[in-house]
Amino acid sequence: QEEFYQRYGGVKGPILPVHTRNDLENIALCGEENFGKFCWWPKYRDYGKLVGYWPFTDSSQDASGKGNDATWVGTPTYAAGLCQPGPTSADLSGTRYLTVPDQESLDLTGDFTFEAMVYPTSDGVSGGILHKGATGGWGSYCLGRGADNKFSCKLNGADVLLSASAYPKDSWYYVVATREGDSAKFYVNGAEA
Repeated sequence: QEEFYQRYGGVKGPILPVHTRNDLENIALCGEENFGKFCWWPKYRDYGKLVGYWPFTDSSQDASGKGNDATWVGTPTYAAGLCQPGPTSADLSGTRYLTVPDQESLDLTGDFTFEAMVYPTSDGVSGGILHKGATGGWGSYCLGRGADNKFSCKLNGADVLLSASAYPKDSWYYVVATREGDSAKFYVNGAEA
């Protein structure tokens, strides 16, 4: 809590335990509870900064309120996620993926944070988690996992952040890439990567 308070400010409050994972991940993962309304997360989660949030609760609708709904390419397939009962994750194996129409709200204009919970099912295969724009084009960005099993964040086609370690298949990973001013950081499962 102290680290996030120093980074994002706000008012310190109780951390509420949910399910069986640590509180930090549950606040980030379980959008249904909306912890930001009564704890120290509001500065990070609210104030109009959220422009896309897809909880995949048997739907590809954007829960941010910005209208960036996703559309399936391939057969829509939802699977059990981590902390909510029922189908709370999108199965993007094979040729299935989701697209979101180009919207100005999704353009990077300064500081940003990308977050995703991912469960890779194969090693040695490159894959995008979040991608916008043509590879290397101005305004493009990508959060992904390379054939070396390392997570990366690219802006305008160049690696900005790359995890030092490889992360093997068949595990859940909470991946966060963030930039504030000239400082960019990458986290996997809450630890700087």
